[in-house]
Amino acid sequence: MNYVTGSTVIVSVFKVLKVGSVVEKLPTKKGYKYTIKSEDGKLHEGVYVDDKNAESFINSSLTKSFTKSK
Repeated sequence: MNYVTGSTVIVSVFKVLKVGSVVEKLPTKKGYKYTIKSEDGKLHEGVYVDDKNAESFINSSLTKSFTKSK
């Protein structure tokens, strides 16, 4: 999935789900790396989509469901 700046996303941070928005999007060899500002005001840098091995990642399936329900 590709997200643009301002998109609402669901981020898993240490297995805790949070709602956030994309602040920055940077291209890399793996795809795109995002900076996310979560609902509690914290910035999460270097976040990839569905990278289950990372401590924080964008959960694309939950994001898709969440944005459909809005």
